[in-house]
Amino acid sequence: MVDCAVAEGWSDMTGSQDVVKAKALLRGLVQAELEEVPQDFAVEAGAAAATHLKSLRRLWKESEIVVAFASFGSEMSTDAVIEAALSDGKVVVLPRVMNGGLSFHRIDSLSYASDTHRYGMREPAETLAGFDPIATAAGGRRVLVICPGLAFDRSGRRLGRGKGYYDRFIAALRHAARVPRPVPGSSEIALTSYAASETNEDGQAEATGTAGDNAAGDNAAGDVEASGIDRSLGRNQNPKTGAYTQPVEPRWNSVVVCAFAYSSQIVWHVPAGATDEPVDLIVTNERVVLR
Repeated sequence: MVDCAVAEGWSDMTGSQDVVKAKALLRGLVQAELEEVPQDFAVEAGAAAATHLKSLRRLWKESEIVVAFASFGSEMSTDAVIEAALSDGKVVVLPRVMNGGLSFHRIDSLSYASDTHRYGMREPAETLAGFDPIATAAGGRRVLVICPGLAFDRSGRRLGRGKGYYDRFIAALRHAARVPRPVPGSSEIALTSYAASETNEDGQAEATGTAGDNAAGDNAAGDVEASGIDRSLGRNQNPKTGAYTQPVEPRWNSVVVCAFAYSSQIVWHVPAGATDEPVDLIVTNERVVLR
């Protein structure tokens, strides 16, 4: 999506002013690209991403609270994932911008009472029942955060819209749940990309290999045989079957933060400051990227 040569230009920026400038540059590039996304593709991509997220069976099954967001404009639609969470009996809450932060309100259908924020996004009406994900996480219940963003890299860094709402919320959520802040990796190898695994006749996930392993096995010399697995880029598709390896589940520590975005929003490097909270995984319309 964003030219790699441009992205590499800000990868070495470490000063606070450099980071601010690099963020502004990347934000402008991504926003310009997103404006070109057709609405029907946004809906189709959102449905595909919801399927990929549900393919992480343990994560999806064990998540009790789903903190989602109402997509708007050219963002990848979240309707399918919200509907899936509701139909599976999960508590679903959406954010509302209040006093420079986020308040959360529980919904029970996609036709919930709502308002339109001055920035254009749909928000749950203030009259809907409030919900405190931070107190819930502190109590040990498992919270899955499905968060928006403009760009992400494979080390988990996230570029938001510049207000810091989600960074502050995620930091407080992790602190309350005593979940360590993940440290972004320094290279493309830090995360491995996955798509939905194959299913057998009983509907159970069926692995064609494991993370870091060749689905066909090692050869006699102990070297990995060629099978279309490119570790350096995190690709693990078997060219013979078109299947991917079993998704490796993220570790549950009461809170898992999941980015929800188009595959094209994953860039080479996202500039980040000390208060920017990384995500634990990225779910796109094409694949799942895990830490």
